[in-house]
Amino acid sequence: ASTDPGYALERESRQDRTLWRFAKRAPKTYSITYRVESYDPYLSPEATFVSDRRAVALGYSTFLVPLELSDYLPCTIRVRIDAPKSWPVWTSWQGDGSQFTPQSVHELWSGGLVAGKFKESRLESAHCGVTVLTEDRGAARGLNVANRLLPVIRESVELFGAAPNSKFLEVMALYRTMPMTDRKSRMMGVSENNSFFCLATADRYQDLEQITLLAAHECLHFYLGGAIVPKPKPPFNNSPELIWLIEGVTEYLAHELMVEASVMKPARFNEIVESKRKQVKEHEYASVSLAIAAGKFNRAETYQVVYSKGFLIAQALDQYMAEQSGEGAFDAALRDLFQTHNFNETHEWVTASEVKAIFEAHCPGAAAWIETYAEGSVAHPNVSDASQSE
Repeated sequence: ASTDPGYALERESRQDRTLWRFAKRAPKTYSITYRVESYDPYLSPEATFVSDRRAVALGYSTFLVPLELSDYLPCTIRVRIDAPKSWPVWTSWQGDGSQFTPQSVHELWSGGLVAGKFKESRLESAHCGVTVLTEDRGAARGLNVANRLLPVIRESVELFGAAPNSKFLEVMALYRTMPMTDRKSRMMGVSENNSFFCLATADRYQDLEQITLLAAHECLHFYLGGAIVPKPKPPFNNSPELIWLIEGVTEYLAHELMVEASVMKPARFNEIVESKRKQVKEHEYASVSLAIAAGKFNRAETYQVVYSKGFLIAQALDQYMAEQSGEGAFDAALRDLFQTHNFNETHEWVTASEVKAIFEAHCPGAAAWIETYAEGSVAHPNVSDASQSE
């Protein structure tokens, strides 16, 4: 990075970010020119890159901002994209054409843009819309995904009562193909602000159920992990005490809402429940609490137990609350949690105690249940009677 002549920059690296400081007092106005070194675009769905046919840029890996700007306070930010005139541009920020205006540093960093040679498939309903972007030969696949994903997004807006940060939930979903190496099949996804990025080997795109489930899971993170967000702790942006909510409930809802949206049959849901129960039973971390497993989340072998055990605990909690307080108590607690602790409005982290208090208000005994089974290491209850009916 460099600035106007005479004002050198000094670099300071920290665990979570890199800071650039002026070697001497900065002028009132200045310009900084810098180059972004991206991930390999075929190794990570979070890659920021530019090629001769297309470009992808994620905010947090692209933009420098003044340190004195608060992450969430409104501020004036203008983003201009100098792309070839023939390139269409899609972003999660407000704006049109090549000019965009994120409303805060958080919105800038948690958003992204896609430009160039992608195929677009777009659908919308009253309160939400989805734009699926695919590479050259993926137009039919994009429309299939959009047809399956939109009803699930619509169900999520209905469940929580509103879009996470506006009156209309607009989702941009990008699917890219990575080369298969060592004959290994792969699929990875990541969610940003109202956008979802997927990178997978070509064979994985034949499984519409899995690529829709991955998108549904990541889009639910707009609520659980985006709007309802605990103070982040390493090795990933979650609180271990709330991993049951942020990942477990998210995984459960992704499947549940696919059934509600008639995208997945109840019989298939029941098959997945049995499969997850078997995975947890046979896993080396089966007797470990989700919080402890979350602390090892950077190890691939813990993924299975965090997601599968979290799914089963969420399902069991839903069943418990229905038995104690009636059908819909679990959903009502989630809606109340969103409306009370929406980070986009409060700018405050939610705590484990606050989460338990809201579940307790909707179902006396729920807080103790969560402490025992979701936060603790006691084996989760039998959920065999919580399967979907035909």
